[in-house]
Formats: sequence, C-alpha cells, structure tokens
Amino acid sequence: MPTITPRKNKDGDIISYTIRVYHGYDGQGKRLKPYTMTYKPAPNMTAKQIEKELQKISIEFEERCKNGMTGNADRITLEEYSKIYLEAKIKTLSPSTFEFYERAIKNKILPALGFHKVNQIKPPHIQAFINQLSGITKQKRDGTNSIEPLKPASIRRYLTVVQSIFKLAVKQNIIQSSPAKAELLEIPRVVAPKIEIFTKQEAAEMLSYLELEDLQFQVFIQLAIMTGARRGELTALKFSDFDYVNNKVTIERAAVKLKGQPTQIKPPKDYEVRTLAVNPYCIDLVKLLRVQKDKQAEALGNQWNEHDWLFTQDNGCLLYTSPSPRD
Repeated sequence: MPTITPRKNKDGDIISYTIRVYHGYDGQGKRLKPYTMTYKPAPNMTAKQIEKELQKISIEFEERCKNGMTGNADRITLEEYSKIYLEAKIKTLSPSTFEFYERAIKNKILPALGFHKVNQIKPPHIQAFINQLSGITKQKRDGTNSIEPLKPASIRRYLTVVQSIFKLAVKQNIIQSSPAKAELLEIPRVVAPKIEIFTKQEAAEMLSYLELEDLQFQVFIQLAIMTGARRGELTALKFSDFDYVNNKVTIERAAVKLKGQPTQIKPPKDYEVRTLAVNPYCIDLVKLLRVQKDKQAEALGNQWNEHDWLFTQDNGCLLYTSPSPRD
C-alpha cells in the first residue's frame, strides 16, 4: 500500500501530500528508492473530499508503478525495471525459459547494465555488453586470468533477453524506441554447424549396440527416433498414451525440472497435442517395459509410486531427465 505524508507550511497548514510506493530491495539488500508523487488539493476542497481524492490518486499511482508507468519513470534503473519485467513475463514464458531469463538477468545483464537508467541506455551500451560477452575474463584456480569468450549462439541468447526487456519498456511507454534492435548492433555471426548424418550401416550399428542397454533406455531412444518428440515430452509419457492396436502414441504433456524444485507436468510446447504412428517393434518394446515395471512394482509393494509413467526411477517416481545408458 502507498504511504501518504502531509506537507505543512510554517503556520502548520497542510499544503500538499507526498505519496510513496516502495518496490523492494536491490542486489545488496538495500531498500530501493520509492516512487513518489505530490498531490496538492484545491483550496475549496473539504477534508472528506481530500481524503477521498487521496485514496483514488494513491491507488492509481500504485498501479502505474506496478506497470512501469510512474511519473518518475525517467529515473528508473534497469535493475529496478527488471523486476517489473519478470513479474510481467512469469505467466507468459514456460518455466524453463523463465528460469533462464531470470538467471541471465541476474548473472549477465544487471552486472553490466543494471545501474543505468532505462531511458539513458543507448546502442553503444548494448554493443559494449555484447563485446564483453565476446571476451569474458575468468579467474583460474592459480589466480591468473584467462579470456573465455562465449560462443556466438550463447551471446545471441543473452541478447534476446535484453531485447525482450526493452521491447516491453517501449510497449509501456518508458522509452520511445529500443536501443537493442539488431539493426543497430554488430552481433557475432552464428556459423551453422555441419550436420553429419548416419549412413545406413552406421545407423544399424548404433541400433545394434542399443540392444545391449537397459530396456528403459532402448524405449526412450526408439521413441525419440520414431516420433521426433522433445525430451520433456518423452519423459512424461505414460503407458496409457499408447494405442497398442493401431501402433500409435499421443503426446499430450511434458515434464519440466527446474533446479531446486520438484518436477512439473505441463502441456506440450504451444499446446501441441498430437498422435503419432510408431512401428510394431517400438510397441513391442513398450509392452516389454510394462512387464518390467509391473515386476518392479510387485517387488517393492507399497514403496512403489504408481503413476503409469514409462520412464521412472527405481521406486516408480517420474524420471525427470532423459534416461542415461550408464545410470
């Protein structure tokens, strides 16, 4: 809630009111400078009218602060605005993407640009940030420094976050145009890697070695080859997702594991629920895996967490990363 402080003249009469909205702490734990505005009532207003108007104005002012539309927006730093940005994006980005954005802002963007006022950041500042990422100095264990530049693809990922921040700032009328537009910057060119495709002989050899691995891993790789589904989508498959008569599988969810948090189940990317055909051999492997899971469940009894998952840990809990052949 905003705080309202009356301002008095020498005679003790109230001449105006200062409205303050506090908005958290900086990276060092110091309270950020509040947003402020001054309200001066008309001379003929009654005390009740002033109180009613103050409540209305303070609520509107607080809402503008939350949306980055404050009267002193010209003084907001990138560090302060990044909090507004993340609050706006938490509901629109996937959990894993939001985690990356949050980490990128904290570890890369704010140390380089956070102290600048948003409306004073120009293309040369963004270019300096890109150049910094292109040649980061890191300290070795022996105390000496080494330059370890990020790859162009990684630099572009961080730049994408910066561009997204300024895009929202433009949308909220904090600034007139974005200083992070690609056409204003020299961005490292990403060289597309040469993709080497397996020959038929190499593919056959790889699949022959796969037969020596754990059954769970065999199923995972076979489904990856047959469906082209994403890792999280494969990890979240259930036995009930398979049509064993028509040799099909339905992809309708994905597993997401963020650091320090339990596994989350969410819809697939872009809510793209789809049914795909697989070959009979793949279906046979799934059936064998079902038998294997049933035996494990019978052996563990009440200790088995049954949720119909294909890929599980030893106790039946969902395996939140892709199975490894050497786990």
